[in-house]
Amino acid sequence: MIDVSNIKLLAFDMDGTALDDAGHVTERTRRALQAVADMGIMLVPATGRGFSRLREDTIGVMDIDYAISANGAILYDYRDGIELMRSVIPCEMAACLAEDFTRRTTKIYLQLGNATSSYLANMYDFELFAPLEGGRVWRDNLQEDLPGKLRELGEDVAKLGVVFVNWETEIPEAFDFVAQKYPSLRVFRAERESIEICDKGVSKSRALQTLCERLGIAPEDVCAVGDNGNDVSMITHVGLGVAMANGMDETKAAARVVTDLPNGQEGFADFIEKTFLGL
Repeated sequence: MIDVSNIKLLAFDMDGTALDDAGHVTERTRRALQAVADMGIMLVPATGRGFSRLREDTIGVMDIDYAISANGAILYDYRDGIELMRSVIPCEMAACLAEDFTRRTTKIYLQLGNATSSYLANMYDFELFAPLEGGRVWRDNLQEDLPGKLRELGEDVAKLGVVFVNWETEIPEAFDFVAQKYPSLRVFRAERESIEICDKGVSKSRALQTLCERLGIAPEDVCAVGDNGNDVSMITHVGLGVAMANGMDETKAAARVVTDLPNGQEGFADFIEKTFLGL
């Protein structure tokens, strides 16, 4: 049995962690999170997603005062409606980056760094990408000229993601390319076939540390749960770092605990119930 009597804050990833394989927070997970909040433990989603409507529409638990969004690019205070931390990619640099990665075998998406946290993506070959994405098709806000649309909007970007058909060879090349041409940016492995690019100073760990210092919470009094490469820094800098059973090998290797079940079997809720609620 893990002793969590000292835990004051629970930070958790969304996709691959709190969300099931359909991208939803199940009722069981929602109840578990609410029970933790009722114990006086602070809930902090730490996600690649945007903060806009995250707690209301996606999580469904209102006892959330802060969110770490876009992999740590933005730390948002829901109570006062302000950003406590912001580190984004300048508009023109993001547009150039999108141009560099535009080809038939890539799908590019980006999250705007404004209050809407809106996503834009390029037009892509649906049939070509269907095997990678389980038949799911992203049809919202698709742009014939993504770099041009971004320049038209004049908005900075919280993160830019690239999905590769030929991911085994193209992802290592992408890491090298960004490091050489864009030294002010950093690359995360988002999924097996995709990467996400942010400002070099961005990480979930940095945003979580900033929040904890603001709240007077020591790192050893934090539990953090995640599954992918962008979660590694977060789970290695807290008292209780947890990786999902479905997580990447590097994430599991960095964690103190690995959940018994994957996200598709409500592994996050199962972990909360066993560890925090004694069920």
